Parts: sequence; C-alpha cells; structure tokens
Amino acid sequence: MNNDFYQAIEGRRSIYSISREMTISDERLEKNLWRILKTMPSPMNSQSARILLLLNHHHDRFWEITLEALRKRIHDELKSELGISAHIKLVEPRSIQRSEGKAKRIIDKRSI
Repeated sequence: MNNDFYQAIEGRRSIYSISREMTISDERLEKNLWRILKTMPSPMNSQSARILLLLNHHHDRFWEITLEALRKRIHDELKSELGISAHIKLVEPRSIQRSEGKAKRIIDKRSI
C-alpha cells in the first residue's frame, strides 16, 4: 500500500458539532461534492448517483417545508388513530422544561 493511503487513515477524524456556520466556502463545498460524485464507484460505471445541494435561503425553505409536512403528518395520525385533534407545534430538542412533580390524570369523558 502506498503511504498516502495510510496517512489518510491515520489523519481521519470525525466532527460531530453541527451548526449553521460554514467552515468552508459554498464554492469549495460544491467543488468537493462534484469531485466526489464524479469519482465514486457505481454499478457498471453507470454514474447514477445524484446530489442536491441547498444553500442559504434554499436550505432554510427546504426545512420549513419539511417541518410543516411533519407537523401535518403528526396531526393527521393523531386524528386518525386516537380521534383527537390537537394543535402541533414543533420545537427545538431539549427546549421544553422537564415537568416537576406528578403527572396530571386525564379522564376521557367522550361517549364512544
């Protein structure tokens, strides 16, 4: 094996922090993704892989659409499975304060 391969393995690292801050330019990201796409192996050299890169307001809009679809799906499944209609508000992870004390009992007084 050539030394470049071993250096790449020894120098590898994982980055777990995810944020909105970009550590490389949009142009560099696009160039790197294009290079990866062109050089990655594919069955029978079909080059069938695709990448969709959404930056800036396109990225934000994608997540707005996705979260709205998720909110609607949760609402519809609650209605379908439990027969209840609820206002669904999606919030950031760990942003809801933990409840203290006993949980409140809920009595279902519906006539089914």
